[in-house]
Amino acid sequence: MSTLKKKISGLLIFLLVISVFTILTPNVKSDDFMLGNEVFVDNGCGPDICYAPLSKRFIVVYAKWSMYRYDIYGKIYDESLNPLTSDFVICQAVEDQFWPEVSTNGTNFFVVWWDSRRGDLNWKDIYGAVVSQDGTVEAEILVAYNVWRTSRPKVAFGDGKYFVVYNNRSGECSGVIYNSFGNIIKENFLIHSECQEIDIAYGSGFFVISGWKSTSPYGMLIELASDGTVIKTYTGLDWDASQSAIAYGLDRFVVVGFPPYPYSELQNALRVFIFDSELNLLTVTNIISYDYPRQYVDITFGKNKFFVTWIDYIEGEPLALGTLLTVEGLYNKIIVFPTQPFSWGCVSVAFGNSMFVVSWEDYRDSLSRVYIRPCFVAPPQVPKIEVSWQMVDESDNLITPGDRVKFQITLENTADVDANDLILSLSSPSSDVWIAKFEEGKMGGAHPESYNLNLDIYLGSLSAHTSITTYIEVWAKAYSSQERPWSPFPGLKEELYRRDYSWIDDLPVLGLHDIIITVICNDVTLYTGKMTIDINFPDFSSFYTVQQLNDLKPFLQGSETSPDYPKVDTFHPDNQMIKNVAAKAVAFSFLQVNVDTYRLDGAADTPYQAIKNIYDWLGEYYAIGSDVQRWSDTEIVTNMMNKQFGDCSQISDLTISLCRSVKIPARKLFGAEMKKVGPIWVFTFISSEAHEWAEAYVNDRWVQVDRALRLFDNPLGVYYEHSIMFVHLHIPGLLQGGPWYCKFSDCSAFNTQRIIDYFIRHKDHFGDAEDNPNNYIP
Repeated sequence: MSTLKKKISGLLIFLLVISVFTILTPNVKSDDFMLGNEVFVDNGCGPDICYAPLSKRFIVVYAKWSMYRYDIYGKIYDESLNPLTSDFVICQAVEDQFWPEVSTNGTNFFVVWWDSRRGDLNWKDIYGAVVSQDGTVEAEILVAYNVWRTSRPKVAFGDGKYFVVYNNRSGECSGVIYNSFGNIIKENFLIHSECQEIDIAYGSGFFVISGWKSTSPYGMLIELASDGTVIKTYTGLDWDASQSAIAYGLDRFVVVGFPPYPYSELQNALRVFIFDSELNLLTVTNIISYDYPRQYVDITFGKNKFFVTWIDYIEGEPLALGTLLTVEGLYNKIIVFPTQPFSWGCVSVAFGNSMFVVSWEDYRDSLSRVYIRPCFVAPPQVPKIEVSWQMVDESDNLITPGDRVKFQITLENTADVDANDLILSLSSPSSDVWIAKFEEGKMGGAHPESYNLNLDIYLGSLSAHTSITTYIEVWAKAYSSQERPWSPFPGLKEELYRRDYSWIDDLPVLGLHDIIITVICNDVTLYTGKMTIDINFPDFSSFYTVQQLNDLKPFLQGSETSPDYPKVDTFHPDNQMIKNVAAKAVAFSFLQVNVDTYRLDGAADTPYQAIKNIYDWLGEYYAIGSDVQRWSDTEIVTNMMNKQFGDCSQISDLTISLCRSVKIPARKLFGAEMKKVGPIWVFTFISSEAHEWAEAYVNDRWVQVDRALRLFDNPLGVYYEHSIMFVHLHIPGLLQGGPWYCKFSDCSAFNTQRIIDYFIRHKDHFGDAEDNPNNYIP
């Protein structure tokens, strides 16, 4: 037997986090996120944050008190939140500048803000500027003149354009469009006469504005083309006459706002409205906050989820909060971002580098400060485990893998508790991995002797002890040396599989199940960083052996010449009547106008289409009935053709004869019902509870051709829906017995007091297993 030399590399990335939540905890754990460290940006207020995915930069913009006025500042960070610049001036002018908003074309940024440099107490202006990825500020742009004094401008990028929206001095919603370099495309234009406290997002080829109007229900949406043309206005949405926020992701627009007045039981909730890409309302739900969420809400999309931020009170202190939100409207636990109270002013969020980063204005120690804090999104629940190796023969020549079987690795959940009662746990779902069998069909050595798990772990400054349990589940076609496998065409290999058993409640269910082998590594010390764990494989050769496969010659012959079925003369593929009918059946088509004329427009050009046409032809011309001569008639097929009806066995015999007549290998399968007697399922063999059907071999696989039950090319599991269970030989040495296993010879009387597990028995005709054991395989 060939030997195996392994070459294995494994990769498993996951986060190991603390599962205790308090306001003052530096690392907060949930099933879907982990908080990083709080980062002080600068003294300032009213921040906004944005991420440029092409240049991989975060920018935080904010208003900062300087020389007896507020100016607009910015600070740029890399994708890991390492500062790339110090704080720099974006706008420094006479009087105050407030409420900066920022968007990106993927590389650079465009910042807009509310400006009072003219000194008018009632009307303000809006200015903007392009900021490069390195912090260079281009010349200021006057975006709008004489706007509503409380108007906070909003900006979004899409279709190569920056779209700025704001409220003019009449409170009307207006807009300006720039290209990605900050050059004007469309000057100030009216969008809607009544839409205030606005936000804007781009998705599915258009921009959408969320806002409110003065009459209830207050909420409204405006859909615009990228040139500013209003497509449609949506009203009747019940968020409050206050700020709302909108984001796009996964073909969904999601709006979050505050509940309408009077608040009643919704006073501690945020309203969430989920629309499809055409703005059809799909879901309305609530995020239940703590006390009284008001003002300053933001939302963004990333990692297949939305993230919502807002300000609320906890025990009388205003704090910046947030939560993950799915596209179905389900939200995670609420996260508190500041490590100390209290938050003030606005809060915003951006997504980049697999993390949501929240910025907020903080007023601890009676000073306005800007902070940011990352919220890391957990990795997928199924870790990626890549295992690879080379198989060589005794001379170290590389062997190309042939058919593949599967094993499964599962890291078992375990946890320890350290001195601070912080729970340390290892996220441990399972992952499917493939291994290959040797070309010569021997499975025993075709596996690695061991593999290395390469782990990337985050534990802070802590460590933990755990156990890793590995389940290796193998699909393999299993049969004893006394049983002959059905084989594919010469030169090809049959797919490996084993149909085993499963129990759901007390009902056996047909399906594909695996041999399960368990390997345990005890007392593994985990620590922050990269580490490798060696896990050894067992010797698979003791579990099964795959034999050499034979050709399909027996399944092309008539029963009078087949060595497998000497007792019963059943199949007549060479009978001239069979040949004539087979030619018609193969050419059969439901498109024919005259059923007596076998036109060639339905003729099959592939073996698969040929057996489908035979299946259809049988359904058109043959009825399902009963024939008492089933077991004695030596001319079943030819007699049946004269009668034009038959039961499942006779229909199968005719199907097999027709297939073999046109040189398509075919065989018969047998199954029988199981009945529930008291608490157990039993098999009682009577003819009314038995079923037979045909299979034909095309496209390197066996295809079900069951005219009696009207099943063609269905998974074998569908037979369970017809109450059919299967009997077949016990497999010595593979599945060591139990009360539900028995050898076929032990079950010949079908003792109703025993649970008989269902198996599959492949055969061309019903016979005695003890007389002809080679006719039965799994």
